[in-house]
Order: sequence, then structure tokens, then C-alpha cells
Amino acid sequence: MPCNICCGLVIVNHWRESSSKFCKEVAGRDLQTSSELGCTGCRLIYDAVKFCSGYTLEPSLFDIVLFLVHPCRIEIRSKNGLHRMLHPYTIHPTPYTAIQRRQLLELKPPSQEFAIDRVRRWLHTCLTKHEQCKTRTRDKTLLPTRVLDVGNSHSSPRLHVSSGASGLYAALSHRWGSSTFTTTTENFNDHSLSIPMEHFPATFREAVELVRALGLQYLWIDSICIVQDDSRDWEREASRMADVYSNAQINLVADWATDSRRGLFSKTPISGQSFTHRDDVGQEHDIFVTDQCFESKNRSVLDDRGWVLQETVLPTRYVRFGNAELVWKCLERHSCQCGYPVNQAGKLNPEDHFRQILRRTSPGGEHLSVTAGDWHDIVESYTKRQVTFKTDRLPAIEGIANRTGLSYYIAGMWRNWLIESLLWYVIPFNGPSEDLPPNYAPSWSWASVTLPVKFAECKHRVPIWEIGAIRSAALWGDRQRPYMHTSIELRTSSFPAQIESEDEVFLILGYGDKRKRKECKVILDRSRDQGTWQEADILIIPSDTSAGQEWTHGIAVMGLPREQQVTGYTRIGFAWLRNRDLRDHKWGKKHSVVIF
Repeated sequence: MPCNICCGLVIVNHWRESSSKFCKEVAGRDLQTSSELGCTGCRLIYDAVKFCSGYTLEPSLFDIVLFLVHPCRIEIRSKNGLHRMLHPYTIHPTPYTAIQRRQLLELKPPSQEFAIDRVRRWLHTCLTKHEQCKTRTRDKTLLPTRVLDVGNSHSSPRLHVSSGASGLYAALSHRWGSSTFTTTTENFNDHSLSIPMEHFPATFREAVELVRALGLQYLWIDSICIVQDDSRDWEREASRMADVYSNAQINLVADWATDSRRGLFSKTPISGQSFTHRDDVGQEHDIFVTDQCFESKNRSVLDDRGWVLQETVLPTRYVRFGNAELVWKCLERHSCQCGYPVNQAGKLNPEDHFRQILRRTSPGGEHLSVTAGDWHDIVESYTKRQVTFKTDRLPAIEGIANRTGLSYYIAGMWRNWLIESLLWYVIPFNGPSEDLPPNYAPSWSWASVTLPVKFAECKHRVPIWEIGAIRSAALWGDRQRPYMHTSIELRTSSFPAQIESEDEVFLILGYGDKRKRKECKVILDRSRDQGTWQEADILIIPSDTSAGQEWTHGIAVMGLPREQQVTGYTRIGFAWLRNRDLRDHKWGKKHSVVIF
């Protein structure tokens, strides 16, 4: 049954009703509340708003104006003054007579000529009018080791060795796919002389054409500018990628292309996207929504790639070439080709938040205002992504770490925040963590697993851990064993525990007096063969004894096997303990626990 907000959705004789029923201004929070209380009409409107914004709008940050005459329209008015008009429609009958029934619409992506002109204008505006962007833009910058000289209509591109020269260049982010065009030791000399345009796959060829149109001479593409069959060259150049993307005049993101053969510019129309709505009698309907902005229809093939995180966080400006729209981001502007700023009323994702932190930093290199929570958010976002080679887990985020202005970085963590950062856990049921080389990362680091991780909330908790010595025999530059024999010493209280029950994801550990046995739950960091730890030396190490909290966090560790001839422990999981159980437990004196 429609409520006072959405009653106009089902009125048949619109012309007989008061016009006040068909034009209403509603707070986003009120619409959300009505939807959650069970009003199906308000839920349809609220879902349409959330669907069209990519589910990022915060209800407290926008109002809507409903035009409930046929055809229904929904105007979003965000608190920062930005407006968007949505047009819901269906292709089959629904109870909501104000929603238009029509044929399925297809969205045509922008032409190459239109896209080039739009990017050229965005770049010109950014370089001439954006004060914050101009402070991070130099007339010339040190070129990467090698760049692609794009040539012109009379000369072919070629691989150029910069030899320390300065200039301006663009960079390209792309997905390799099953195959791509590469430079190897065998074709290096040929590429240095000339690379005919017809030899490039479509994405590279169109990127060259765009860079020429922007008036730039050089383009950096990883597969061409790094010698792919030379491991030393890869190691050296991979360590410089953060500088490559930070110093680029613009980064071009081939966001829709599954491999380099697909092209930078999409040429395939997009069928309408819909969400499913259930009405008062339980019948389901497909609701389609169009608006002036189609940014939410873009489907990225890069956002799940680990290396790409730094390619969108670090550049001063970049443009995404989506399957629906072009999207521009710089330090002052986020907009798409339709001219509407996008996602301005929503909560910033970790990547954009980190870009805002970079925005507050002057070119002089003053400290960034990075907090433990900021770093944890970035790591959580990063670990949801994939890397082709599992040993890239640390290198692919190192460039971002180097930009924080912080000191003492070790295995994906920071010395100042180690107490909070040790409280990570894998997200269960994402499959088993793949095996990394021995000593790739210490067991207490999130980099020791290949699954997505989250960090426990530490606000209003009083830690009882103290960080002691951190020792390392790290082999710097060794991708297989970058943190060999790296250990951390915790000064803490702990108590022994025994396995009560187990499966592939969880352990239930028992501790305390046999007559008053207490239990804690452990999320395992890695899957293992059941029954292999029954006789193991296992400790539970609570992290805090905070009053007013039902649960205390901690970690579970297991003694190293004797054959390793090292005294210490390895982390096996993240623990939850009931505070009321801990209050009754006899705590021993603080002692040192060394974890490798």
C-alpha cells in the first residue's frame, strides 16, 4: 500500500487529483526510513536512486523531488548543490501506473573523435585553472627509463631510452589479458628504431593517437617500456612504477578492455541495466533507470587488479575510458562526459580518500595526514584485488606506501601502528589462501596470506600489548624472500589453549581451569589438514581488556617445530574472547612472545 510519499505512483486518473500529490520534496533519510518500514513504493524509488548512483549515495546527504505524473521522474538534489534527473521505466506492465512502459533503450558509447576532444578540453582546464593540480604539475619532469616516442602522422612511434632527460609524457593502465604486445631482449633493437602503427594492438594504437592529439611526445606502457624477459630490468623498473604514474601528465585508463586488442574507445552499445523490485503481492518486476549520467553503467576490468590501485591513486589526473562514459578525475574535479560531476554526494571510497590526503600535501614534501585507519582502508581495498604473480602482493602496494611520508615500513605495516595493525583477519569463505614462498612475509603480517583481509575496530579499547624488538634478516630485492627470519617481540600476557573443535575455517580453543573451561573462536589465517595441531603448543594473546565491550580481540599463535631450531611462534589466526570470561581468568605476568 503506497504511503503519503509515494501515493502518486499508483493513481490512475491523474488529472482528477490535486497536483500537490505529484510533486513532492522528500529527505533522503525519510525515504530510506519509509522503505525500511515496508512501503514498497518508497523502496522502489529509493532503490532506483541507489541503483543509478552505484549504491554510493548516503541518505543524509541528499533530498529528492518526485514528479509522479506519467512518466514518473525522480530528481536527486545533493547537499552540495548538484542535481540529477532519473527516469525509471519498465518493459512489462506493473502496478505503478506513473512509471512509463517502453522498449528497452540502448546506450551508445562516445565516438573516438568526441572522446579525444573531451579529454583535450578537460586537460586544458585542469592545467590552466585548477590551482591544486597546477602545484603538482611541472613544465617538465624526469622521464622514465624508457618511453614510447609517439611520432606523428609522418613518422612511426619508437622506443626511446631517455638517458636521464626531462619531458612530458602520458601513461597507460591496461589489462594484459591472454596476450599483449611486449618488448623483449630479442626485439629491443627493432623497437628502438621503429614500431609501425599497424603492429600495435588496438588499445595501444588508439592511445598513441590520443597522446598525439593532446600534444604530448611520449607515452609509457609497461609491456613496451619494460623488457619483459629480463628479470633484473623488471625488478628495477617495477620499483619505479610509483614515480612513473605520479609524474605522468595524465594517466589513460583502458577501463573496459579485457585485453590490449579491444581498444581504448568502446564501440559496443550497452543494453539497459535493471534492478528487481517486489511489489505488495510479492510479484517481481524489472525496473530500468536512465538519467543524464551513465557513469554508473561503466563496468571496469581493472578495479580488481592489485597493481592498478597505485595507477589511480598516485597520478595528479587520469581519465577512465569506460564502456558507457568517459570519467575524469584530478585533484579538483570528478566528472564524466555528460558534464555532471559524479558520486559527489556519496561516501568517498578508500582510493579517493587517499587522493584527498595527497591533495593536502604540498610539493615540498611535508608529512601527509595519514592515520592508521586510512592505511587499513587502503590495505582492505587492495587485498580484494588480484595479482598475477602472488609474490607481487607486497611490491604492488609499495609505491603507495612510499608516498605516505611515514617511516619504518615493514611487511605492509608501519611501526607506529603495529599494535592496531596486528589485529587483521581473513574474510572467511573466500577459498583457501594460496601458498607463498617460505619467509615471503612474517606470519603476523597480512601479506603472509593471499585472501582479502579486514582490520578489527580498535576505538575505545585499551591495548595491553607492548611492542619490543623487531628483528629481520631481510634479503632486500629478493621477491621470493623479502622478509626472511623477520620477527616481532610482544610484551604481553598470554595463556595456553587446546583445540576443542575445528574445521577448515575456524578453531574453537579451550583455556582456563578444567572445571570452568572457557572457549574462544579463531578465524584461521590459512587452511590446513585437520588433526595436525592436536599436540601443538598454542597460545592465546588477548589484545585488550576494555570495559564495556562484550568481546576482546586477540591472536592465536603456535610454537615453531623443533626442527627449525628457532625458539618462537607463528601466528595461526585471529581470536575472539568474551570479556566476562577474561574477567574470571587468572592472568599471568607479562612476558615476551617472539612471533615469526
